[in-house]
Amino acid sequence: MDIKQRIETRMKEMGFNPTQLSKLAGLNQTYVRDLLAAGDPNPRVKHLSALAETLDVSVHYLVTGERPDQPVDILDDLQAMIDAKRKAAS
Repeated sequence: MDIKQRIETRMKEMGFNPTQLSKLAGLNQTYVRDLLAAGDPNPRVKHLSALAETLDVSVHYLVTGERPDQPVDILDDLQAMIDAKRKAAS
């Protein structure tokens, strides 16, 4: 499962549609719809952070799919994103 699929799955679990999620996260109202349709391979950290907060998950979860038992430090989240981008680029 990739970032797009994790966002879509969690969005449905919480009963949101893409427009609602975008608005609640403080993003352009079409952001989530466009992200899910195009599958932006490099969403900005600030956008992922806003979505993660709204979806009540960590950025780490959105990037890796791992749900740690304890809160993850923001540095771990950023490192996971960097690692995922490097893996995608290779």
